[in-house]
Amino acid sequence: MAALRWQLLGDERLPASPKKASEQCRRLIELVWEPGKAEQAVLKLIPTLTEIIGKEEATGVPLGEMVRNRRFADAVRAAVLGPRVSA
Repeated sequence: MAALRWQLLGDERLPASPKKASEQCRRLIELVWEPGKAEQAVLKLIPTLTEIIGKEEATGVPLGEMVRNRRFADAVRAAVLGPRVSA
């Protein structure tokens, strides 16, 4: 779900404004409740997730542990969002 959120909304935090936060939530809900859109979004993520999972497995980290660690989350975030540009 986090990868879908980053893919759809980028890295911005949930806005403090209820109206803006509601708009972000609405966009996510529309994605997950529309089967075709949800499937396309997930299919787009599969190669990235497969590559990251393979790298983690190569280091001996079991899948059940890998999805709960910061390194995995950071790798997914970086892959979905792309390289960050320093200011």
